[in-house]
Amino acid sequence: MIADRLLNVVRPKTPDFVPGPRYYTPLKFLNEMNRDPLGFLTRMQKEYGDVVRMPFALAPIYLVTQPDLLGRILLNTEKNNRKSLGYRRLKPLLGEGLLTSGGDLWRTQRRLANPEFHQKAIHGFFDVVQEECLKLVEELDQRIKTNPLVNISDEMSRLTFTIIVRILFSINMHDRAQDVKQALRVLQDYAHFLFYSVWTLPMTVPTPGNLKAKKAIQDLDQIVYQIISEHRAHPDRYQDLLSQYLKSVDEESGTGMTDKLLRDEVTTLMLAGHETTAITLSYAFELLAKNPRCVENLNLEYAALPQSTLSMSDLPNLEYTQNVFSEAMRLYPAAWAIGREATEDIEFQDYRFASGSTFICVQYLTHRHPKYWPRPEVFRPERFSAEESKGRHPFAYFPFGAGQRSCIGSSLARFEAQIILATLMRHFKMEAVKDAPYTIKPLITLVADPGITLRLSRR
Repeated sequence: MIADRLLNVVRPKTPDFVPGPRYYTPLKFLNEMNRDPLGFLTRMQKEYGDVVRMPFALAPIYLVTQPDLLGRILLNTEKNNRKSLGYRRLKPLLGEGLLTSGGDLWRTQRRLANPEFHQKAIHGFFDVVQEECLKLVEELDQRIKTNPLVNISDEMSRLTFTIIVRILFSINMHDRAQDVKQALRVLQDYAHFLFYSVWTLPMTVPTPGNLKAKKAIQDLDQIVYQIISEHRAHPDRYQDLLSQYLKSVDEESGTGMTDKLLRDEVTTLMLAGHETTAITLSYAFELLAKNPRCVENLNLEYAALPQSTLSMSDLPNLEYTQNVFSEAMRLYPAAWAIGREATEDIEFQDYRFASGSTFICVQYLTHRHPKYWPRPEVFRPERFSAEESKGRHPFAYFPFGAGQRSCIGSSLARFEAQIILATLMRHFKMEAVKDAPYTIKPLITLVADPGITLRLSRR
């Protein structure tokens, strides 16, 4: 280990040399990564810097937390790199949705979907989000009279799932919600297995995991295809995201989405679109519970609102609320790392990365980099004020990715989170619970297991 460090110090840099440990076998590397991914990657960054060659023999893998290189990688996706193998392995579950597709198909899908995520379209969902928030307030109001302890992670997951289903389909899915959520849970677990395994068997091989995942896909498809069929048969009955997708026609090709592509898109949105927002909101509420000064700033912001019920016109005035969500995403980005694979050689500063190299772009580490974030472990929503944001490197913060492949739902997530935060914080006081520990699990998303429990009381 000492010799390896000396080697990295004294060896002159060449275009092919990137610092990193040389004493790991691939098996030891995988064991440490699987046992404690965040701890292992943090040690790698501290010991070797912001660009680290990871010790994996099958193909070059690099840990990247250097913002200039991050920008080069993320902005050039679909040009000289593509999503990594982990994402491509998700195609049996998600098909050719925006998360997994590439090339011309992805460009066509993105053009078809883009109009539905413009600001005006998103604002049309205000009533849906607000109604569901107020329903949750009423439920919690009654529940905390007998038990003030609330697993806020579970509540946010349930709330954001209900919201995304209504936005997608104009229905509450009361009778089928449990079946859909159970299928999504199975697919989330299976997606994690596919994403991080060194090798996997095709789904045609009847392993217990494959059979369970195939059953979940069949159950979910039966429901989703039925909803698509109902929308096609009665196009004037619905005003939702699916109905807009059905009307979309690509200007270049003159075609719309097939039922299969519609299925892939809405399944991706249900699977990824609700859980990521729920995770960040859960961390945000806990951070507020531990930082009363920030709650006081929120109260001052809400005191200036003209009425007790939130309205669409209030949102531009909730800047601190939005900053709270941004700061929670900095400390606990739901999508904590992004994988990219080079499709041609990339030269950057003194380094040359060969075609086929994989880059692990880690938001969790970059967002806590002391060079770009003073006192990085401290929760300070003020970091995202216009004044403090001036001059910050554009790739020191990328919770939704960047470039062409940035998350299409980022504006919807921010919009939804702002309403949920403001509604719940105006109705409840929240306190941290010392004897309710949880573990941060960096799966595909940054999960708090078994969830974050807070003590709630009415304001």
